Amino acid sequence: ENNRKRRKTIYTEECKEFFLGQLEKLKINHVHLLGGEPLCSENIFDFIRQAKCRNIKISINTNGTLLSRKVIDTLIELNVDQLTISLDGADSESNDEIRGKGTFDIVMYHLKLLSQELKKTHTQLFVQLATVITRINKETIHRLPLLANQFDIKVIDVMPVAIRGEAKKNIDRLGITCEE
Repeated sequence: ENNRKRRKTIYTEECKEFFLGQLEKLKINHVHLLGGEPLCSENIFDFIRQAKCRNIKISINTNGTLLSRKVIDTLIELNVDQLTISLDGADSESNDEIRGKGTFDIVMYHLKLLSQELKKTHTQLFVQLATVITRINKETIHRLPLLANQFDIKVIDVMPVAIRGEAKKNIDRLGITCEE
């Protein structure tokens, strides 16, 4: 069930037990949490804790806006395996036109916190950036590796625009050609 009035997620107690049980039964050992913003769920940490108790690897895609020190510490404590942070520009102008005003600065602050905590704890959490190349950011995207390097991030996943949802409505502003 997935509608605007009521949403069931895998994070509810009933769904979580069923879902994790099915993973064990099927011998699946990795769950990748994404879609919307997984860190918005108040039950995500309990889900991760129970998954990790069952030796299931956890990776998360996040927009990076909710990575407070407390959230970062919890992700490290729970031994999350991978964190992918979406960043759609190497500066506030290109990123914020896609992600929303002020997002770039928030994510940069949280990347700094994350980098500091990872150095302090010597954790094995693998961190990467994910970016969608668009007409808006194509002239600055080449600077993204320099930015990633500031935070000891070694991998950037670069993807083309997926022509669906809001992107479909804005394809003239977002879509790029092979030549571009």
